Amino acid sequence: MILLKSRLIEHITPEAFNDTYIKTDYSPYAKNQVSRILKNGIDDQAVSREKVEAITIDWATSLDLDDAIWVERTRAWYCVWVHISDVSEAIPAFSPLDIEALHRTTSIYRKEHILDMIPPELSNNILSLDPHGIKNKNQLTLSVKIELDEEARLKNYDFFESDFTNLKRYDYESFSDDYTTQESQHHDRLHLMKEVSDRLRINRVSVWGDLDYRDTGRRVTLWKKTLRHNEQEQSKQIPHNIIESFMVLANNIAGIHLSKYAANTSLYKRHDKLNERSFYNHLPDTLHIGLGVRNYTHFTSPIRRYIDLVIHRIIKSLIRGSGVIYATEDLKFIAKHVNNTRWKIETLWAQMDLNTRGQHFVEKAIKELWRPLEVYDMKEYIRNATHRSLNLPEIMRDSIITKIESWHISSRIWCIGVILLGKDKQLKETLKKRLIEKRPTWPTKIFHVLEDTRILRGWERIFTIEEKDSEKNFSIKILCHGVVVAKSKWALKNYETSSWMRYHCRRKAIENMCDYFINL
Repeated sequence: MILLKSRLIEHITPEAFNDTYIKTDYSPYAKNQVSRILKNGIDDQAVSREKVEAITIDWATSLDLDDAIWVERTRAWYCVWVHISDVSEAIPAFSPLDIEALHRTTSIYRKEHILDMIPPELSNNILSLDPHGIKNKNQLTLSVKIELDEEARLKNYDFFESDFTNLKRYDYESFSDDYTTQESQHHDRLHLMKEVSDRLRINRVSVWGDLDYRDTGRRVTLWKKTLRHNEQEQSKQIPHNIIESFMVLANNIAGIHLSKYAANTSLYKRHDKLNERSFYNHLPDTLHIGLGVRNYTHFTSPIRRYIDLVIHRIIKSLIRGSGVIYATEDLKFIAKHVNNTRWKIETLWAQMDLNTRGQHFVEKAIKELWRPLEVYDMKEYIRNATHRSLNLPEIMRDSIITKIESWHISSRIWCIGVILLGKDKQLKETLKKRLIEKRPTWPTKIFHVLEDTRILRGWERIFTIEEKDSEKNFSIKILCHGVVVAKSKWALKNYETSSWMRYHCRRKAIENMCDYFINL
C-alpha cells in the first residue's frame, strides 16, 4: 500500500494540479501511450470474458459511447444488463494517460468542440462501444447483470468482464421510430425497457427522491441545447428516462457492491440536501437525497468521468482477487481534486451563461425602455452574481461603474452591501472612492442600507452595526454574518463637537469595511 500511495502522490502534488482542468492538448507522455495502444492494441489481462450483446442510446453526433443496455423478462420478472466500456484495461493506474485524466477529471462538452478527458483517438475509437464508421468486434466491457422482482426491486446482481457486440446503435430519433413501429426489430424490447424504467423511477421517489432531479454528471456541458416543445422533442424524453434509470440503477448497484466488499477503499457520491451540491467522499452508507438511494457511486461513464475509472479498477480487483488498488489517502485526494475541479467547471459555465444572458437582457431592455439602464434595472443580475460568486456581465459592470461615478448616488445606494459582498474588485474600488473620497454619502444613510441588505429575497440580513457612545468617546463595529469586518474608535478631545466625532468615526469604519472586502 505504501508503494501505491507514493506512486500516486508523486504525480498529484498541488503545484502540478493548478488550473489544469481546461486543457486542449495532452502531455507528450500521454500521446506516446496512445500511440502504443493504437499500434499494439489493449493488453487484456482478464481471466475470462463472457460474450454479451445489447443496444446503445445516445445523441446522433456522439462518438464516445461508453454504456449499453439490455433487458429481458424472466422467472424473476426482470433481468437488466448494463455494459460499460472497459477503459481501465487500456489505461493502467498511475500511467501517463491515467494522470492526464486525473488532471482533467471529466470530458467537457462545448458548443465549439469537446475537451475529452481521454484523447479522442481512444475515446472515439477502440474505447467507444460504437464509433461512427468503425465497427469493432469483441469490444472490452465491464458488465453488471441485475435481477429485479415484479416491482423492479433488487433481488440479485453479478459483475463480470465481457466481450461486447452492439446489436443496434440508437440515437433519440431512431429510438422513437422503432418504439412507435410495431414491426420494428426491437419494438417489444424498447417497451419493456420503458416498463422497467418507470418502475425504477417510482421506487426512487418513494425513498425521498426527487422525480425532477437529474444525474447530470453523465456529461458536463458548457452550453445549452434549445429544445422545441413539440411531440417529436417530447418523445425523446422516453429514451432519456430509460438511460438515466438504468445508469442510476447500475451506479447504485456498484455502490452497494463496494460498500460490502471494499467499504473504506472506494468512493461514493453524497448528496445531503436538495438545495446543496453533491460531492464525492470515501465514506459508505450515505444517502443521495436527490436520487433517493444509498451507497451511490459513479460506474457508468469511464470514458467521460475519472471517478468511474477508479471504480472500475476497484470492482475488477474484486473480480480478479488482486488486492487493494488505492490507499485511503489517495482516494481522499482524488475526491477532493474532483470536487474542486467540478466546482470550477460549474462556475465557468455559470459565468458564461450569465454573460450571454446579461448581453441579451441589456440589448432587449434598452430597446423596450428607450433609455440607458439604471442600476436598479439590473438588480436581479447584481444579486444573482453575488449569490453565485460570479463576475457581473462586462456590459453591466461598465454601466454600473459609470453610474456610481456620477454625482447622484441616491438611486443606487441600495446595492452597496451587495456589491461589497460580490466578486468584482474594480466595482468595489469604484464604490469606495464614491463613498469616501468624492462627495461622501452621509454615513448613517449607508448604515441603514447595510442593515437592510439581503442577497436573495427571504434571506436573513447580513450586516450588523454596533455603536458605543459616551460623552468623551465613540466607537463602532461593522459585522458581516457575525464577523467583525471594520471598527473605529475616536475621542471627543480631537473635535469641537460630539456630532463631528461620530461622523468621522463612522466614515473611518466605512473606509475600513471597503478595504476589508476589496482585499478578500
